[in-house]
Amino acid sequence: MGSSSTLISVQPEELTFQVELEKQCYCELKVVNNTQHHVAFKVKTTSPKKYFVRPNTGIIQPWDSCAVKVTLQAQRDYPPDMQCKDKFLLLSTIVPPTTDVDEITQDIFNKDGEKIVEECKLRVVYTIPSDSGCGSSGATFMESSEQESLKQISETASMHSSSIFDNTPTLMRLKEERDSALQQSKQLQQELELLKRHRDHKGNAGFSLIFAAFVGVLGVIFGSRCFSRIYMDSFASFFHAQPHLGRNRSYQSHKNLRQISPVVQHHLKQVYLTLCCSLVASAVGAYLHLVWNMGGLLTTLACMGSIVWLLSSPTYEERKRFGLFMAASLFQGASLGPLIDFVIEFDPSILVTAFGGTAIAFGCFSAAATVAKRREYLYLGGLLSAGVSILFWLHFTSAIFGGSMAIFKFELYFGLLVFLGYVVVDTQEIIERAHLGDLDYVKHALTLFTDFAAVFVRILIILMKNTVEKSEKEKRKRRS
Repeated sequence: MGSSSTLISVQPEELTFQVELEKQCYCELKVVNNTQHHVAFKVKTTSPKKYFVRPNTGIIQPWDSCAVKVTLQAQRDYPPDMQCKDKFLLLSTIVPPTTDVDEITQDIFNKDGEKIVEECKLRVVYTIPSDSGCGSSGATFMESSEQESLKQISETASMHSSSIFDNTPTLMRLKEERDSALQQSKQLQQELELLKRHRDHKGNAGFSLIFAAFVGVLGVIFGSRCFSRIYMDSFASFFHAQPHLGRNRSYQSHKNLRQISPVVQHHLKQVYLTLCCSLVASAVGAYLHLVWNMGGLLTTLACMGSIVWLLSSPTYEERKRFGLFMAASLFQGASLGPLIDFVIEFDPSILVTAFGGTAIAFGCFSAAATVAKRREYLYLGGLLSAGVSILFWLHFTSAIFGGSMAIFKFELYFGLLVFLGYVVVDTQEIIERAHLGDLDYVKHALTLFTDFAAVFVRILIILMKNTVEKSEKEKRKRRS
């Protein structure tokens, strides 16, 4: 009988049970994933009432393994001539990385189209322990043999290294037992996390929504009042500092709010050209992660350090600040590399759609802010600051009390709305600062790059989530 296939391999090649009357017998299988994909498996038997399989279904990560424990129920009589005709069938197929264990059904293992479903057949062998006695004598024999084996293990561990090399089979057996225990522990942890997730989703959603609404109201109140106070004080000081400007002069200035001077236009060209260069550097960083797997905490810290260094450098060191901005963009792309890698593995078209949608949305909102009246949308800064406060406190409370899917969706879509609003506000703020003499195009490009990255990440996650939900709905329709 075959014990391996292209997707998985099974050890041992057959199920061997040491049959003792009125006692359960155990046999363990090691299922190894031989591919770089996630593989789902299902164990079937011709006598389901006779055997208990734990787990009978599961998902094995790439190049990983899983321990399956098969229990033979207590038998009253020995089978004739100790011959067993029972068979086991292990089905395996490739599944998407986002598939959960509770989503595994028989439909997954149906052969349709070009789908690969492999079968691995195992036969069952019955043996009798060397001490053929039954009842308490058999138990005594097993206990004594276990004690002797434990004693032998302890003696072997205390011997010299030369003796260890002489007992290589014993070490291999101990290693296999250790791997089996680790795999069982991993399976139990996955099941506990699954049960905890279902419990939290059913029991904690109401509390999280009420608490989130309360935190949101506080964020709106304090954020709006704080920003409005600062903003109005700054404008009041600006107008009080120029008392010679009369009412007619103020009216004339408001009539010409649509005009953008040639100096500001040149500054905007520099800002958007630098932004394009930063997006290219970010794409290079994401590609480096795909090649060398370099994205993570270190690249995030490197990105933050580059930004702090940039902001602390004097404005006349343009080349240095430009280089720091490109380095920060590259590290930011590498930090987003794990998310991009996951999306590419699932469906590469999602990445292209997300970037195109982000570019279109960013261009439209930025263009609208450019052609609008100066300072027309700057008042939105107070509301957007309150929105960021809401997002922060929602994330903080979710980390402490546990969140729900409703909270996650709210953070996703509300965060997208907030950062799209920041595209408008930041664009008008850049124009206003340029009119006041602030022509630091590197810092202004950094501001827009931050908005672009935040919008891109949220659109990417939304598209990915919608694709997964659509595939789940199609699966449910097939089942019904």
